Amino acid sequence: MNDDKARIEHMIEHIKRIQTQLQNVTEEQFYNSLILVDAVSFNFAILGEAANMVSDEIHGKYSAIPWRNIIGMRNFLIHGYMKLQPRYLWETAQNDLLPLLQQLEEILKALTNESEGKDAPT
Repeated sequence: MNDDKARIEHMIEHIKRIQTQLQNVTEEQFYNSLILVDAVSFNFAILGEAANMVSDEIHGKYSAIPWRNIIGMRNFLIHGYMKLQPRYLWETAQNDLLPLLQQLEEILKALTNESEGKDAPT
């Protein structure tokens, strides 16, 4: 579980990095900045890699998290990078990251409570 906790922490960290990178950035500014597109792509790839390293037990226990989609995005960024359209990064960042962050923070809280011998929140 400690590895899972560390991976969830990595996922949260890289979501926050994406949010920081896109803070006060318009959609047009994002599309016109290779540096931003590259930075956001990298952090999405790390997010997906960390998700892939989370145990099957956690994947099953928290099945509301779109684990396959997160990992699939990582795979696309790494293996299908030539077909990358920044619009997908932007839309995912705008629509999906905040709810995912909230879910991951709840998982982290539960894992922390478990490791400290407390009952998990219901």
